[in-house]
Amino acid sequence: SVQTAFGVAHVRREIYELDHAHGDRSLRAALDLAPERVSRLTLRRDESIDLRNALFLDTETTGLAGGAGTLAFLVGLGYFAGEKFIVEQVFLNDPAREAAMLAAIDKHVSARETLVTFNGKAFDIPLLETRFTLSRIAPAFEEKTHLDLLMPARRMWRQSIGSCSLGSLEYHLLQVRRDQQDIAGFLIPQLYREYLQSGADELSDDMNRVMYHNLLDILSMVT
Repeated sequence: SVQTAFGVAHVRREIYELDHAHGDRSLRAALDLAPERVSRLTLRRDESIDLRNALFLDTETTGLAGGAGTLAFLVGLGYFAGEKFIVEQVFLNDPAREAAMLAAIDKHVSARETLVTFNGKAFDIPLLETRFTLSRIAPAFEEKTHLDLLMPARRMWRQSIGSCSLGSLEYHLLQVRRDQQDIAGFLIPQLYREYLQSGADELSDDMNRVMYHNLLDILSMVT
């Protein structure tokens, strides 16, 4: 748990060595890329990206339509720290505690120069900005350089592999094979509703599977 100005936020942390292999490559491989090569992926010449100062962000939500009625109930935040890669997953175990969750997210966003997402420009970041506004917390997203990996992925691989979903990319390009602990993304909103209806204080097996799904999404974005 993490204490914020709005109360306690529930956070799970995983720490990886940079030589940790995800599929057929290590997390360190991202840092071996020339910074100017990474920066070109944003399509803006004036943006410079240092992945050591980037925040990899991915959300799990109560729906895919967006809008004011959609909650981000799990936000994965990955970042390099020295010779480690850390993933912090901020989980909303009670919608009444959303402001605390957002404050915990904002602390990480404010500390980093760059956001890295997958389809974040169209979905994750607009959704979070709406939630921040409704909670009367000023979001720090606008001032960040934003690398949305979906856009360069489509340019580079749409002709050769067809679908450029993150699952397709990790299967065809990274040799990632998710095990049975993973869960299909379309099931996630319903599983969260069932978790809330159960009134459980502890994470259910299904919620642990959702967190595993989110964790792998972050690692796949890095590699």
